[in-house]
Amino acid sequence: MGLPILPTFYGPPVWWVVFLLVAQWAGTAYSCPQNCTCETWKMNCTNQGLTEVPKNISPVTRHLILRLNLIEALPILDLTVLNELVYLDCSHNLITMNEMYQFPFVEKLSYLDLSYNKISHLNSRTFSRVSNLLLLNLSYNPTMKVINPHSFDHNRLLRYVDMSSCNLSLLSAELFRDQYNLHRLGLSNNPFICDCNLLEFINWLLKPKVNWDIIDPENTACKEPSILKFVPILQAEEFLHEQCLQETILVDHARTALYTVGFFVGGTLAAWVLGVISVIFYHPIFKRVDELDEEREVGWRIKVTQIIIIIIIIIIIIIIIIIIIIFACLLCHNKIIIIIIPPAGATLTWWGGGLNCSNDD
Repeated sequence: MGLPILPTFYGPPVWWVVFLLVAQWAGTAYSCPQNCTCETWKMNCTNQGLTEVPKNISPVTRHLILRLNLIEALPILDLTVLNELVYLDCSHNLITMNEMYQFPFVEKLSYLDLSYNKISHLNSRTFSRVSNLLLLNLSYNPTMKVINPHSFDHNRLLRYVDMSSCNLSLLSAELFRDQYNLHRLGLSNNPFICDCNLLEFINWLLKPKVNWDIIDPENTACKEPSILKFVPILQAEEFLHEQCLQETILVDHARTALYTVGFFVGGTLAAWVLGVISVIFYHPIFKRVDELDEEREVGWRIKVTQIIIIIIIIIIIIIIIIIIIIFACLLCHNKIIIIIIPPAGATLTWWGGGLNCSNDD
């Protein structure tokens, strides 16, 4: 063992001072945070009561464990400098992500655990800057209700995704359609509403795939409707297929009926307007010999005609608005409206739980 050889400076003694200051800064700038354990490539700060990500993390860190803390946000600048980071565990924290959040750019990150947090939204921006992700754990985020269909468009290498025990009721088939490397998917213990909106996603799950597995399929079950409660969503496909086929047929019949009624009402109103105008202007009862009376009568006819035309236009507009609203609801929620018009009046029969055009997406 020999003594360390210091570099030789040919110059004023001030250079020695500069060298020693730089060496001291380099040794302390990336020092291990208090109460954390650090190895060459790894930093472990488990259960240390941290409220934020530690500062001055070494840029050569590959494994960063921050689980069981009180961290609420992941700072962009502190994580972006970690060019070698591959493994990041931030589970059991208080991290939130709204619709505007974008995860920091960490080029080599392949394992990301965000389970047991307070993440509420995912969209195409959220993970767009971590394109090399292989494993993503989002389970036990009870505030997560909405996942945009394009949330993983930039993560084509994903092999494992876990979204168990969240609060998801609906997923789009577009969410994983292009994830050809996906092998395992966890969706258990979510309150899925098994209706025609979920059927397309169920069909995607049932498509034959190479080396494919859904985690805990028995507990990946429907919560609503009551007839399918606790039924695994993979087993609900046959029932939903039959029900949705009937709905599609009823929707087609309803649209045909509405088109027929619309054309009939429109044609009838148009013919009635022309008939009224013709009677007002050309019926002999309005002919007068006296010119003064004739001028007064003409003015009166014009005013009456204008009032009638305005009333008819208002009626037509109201009917058109009603038809548009009905069509919008049919297209939006597949609700069926069967119109029955008996001789004594009109009755509306609502099928499918009522007319509801609210949008929860």
